[in-house]
Amino acid sequence: MDIIQARKHLKEYEAELKKYQSLSRVGLLMEYEKLNNKAC
Repeated sequence: MDIIQARKHLKEYEAELKKYQSLSRVGLLMEYEKLNNKAC
């Protein structure tokens, strides 16, 4: 993999990370509850 590709992947990864960080703990808890409700 060349440097340009590596940088592109890094930017995509950082974007994903920011998306998850922007979800507050409450948002994550709500997602968790949804998963639990589906499992029941």
